[in-house]
Amino acid sequence: MKKLFYLVVFSFVIISCEGEQGPPGQDGQDGQDGQMIKPQAVEVTIDLRGVNGYYEFLEYPDGVSVEESDVIMAFQKVVYGVNGEYIWEPLPRILFGNSYTYSYLYDYDPAVISFFIDGSNDWRSHMTEEMNAGLIFRYVIIPTELIQGVDTTNYDSIMQTLNIKEIKSLN
Repeated sequence: MKKLFYLVVFSFVIISCEGEQGPPGQDGQDGQDGQMIKPQAVEVTIDLRGVNGYYEFLEYPDGVSVEESDVIMAFQKVVYGVNGEYIWEPLPRILFGNSYTYSYLYDYDPAVISFFIDGSNDWRSHMTEEMNAGLIFRYVIIPTELIQGVDTTNYDSIMQTLNIKEIKSLN
């Protein structure tokens, strides 16, 4: 038993001994900071008329970058009532005529965003140049890292949830 006691005490003495401080190691090289993940909003006023095939292709404004994995949600400003009240309708926006339907749509990739009109039953014969002049759209570029928990059908909710204060203008 005495031998066991001396062995344990001797072990603690050896373990608790401290030697000289060794030389400092090399500093690690600092890596580049990651890119700030930030949602962005852009407003554009366009004419979707027959002369341009009811299409408009737009490059993103300077300072706006779109990654392959980003989600873009687009909205159209729709004025209602006599006092100029408006809402931001999510696209696609479908409208119904007497014998036809047409939709305001959008598509995007990392280089361009496009807005266009498509429809059924000879919808183009019912369009006037004034109907589709000066249309105002806003689109919000949302990094996929931030999309969870965001109501993407509501423009105001997106802006508030993602704390977007600045809206860039393409025009």
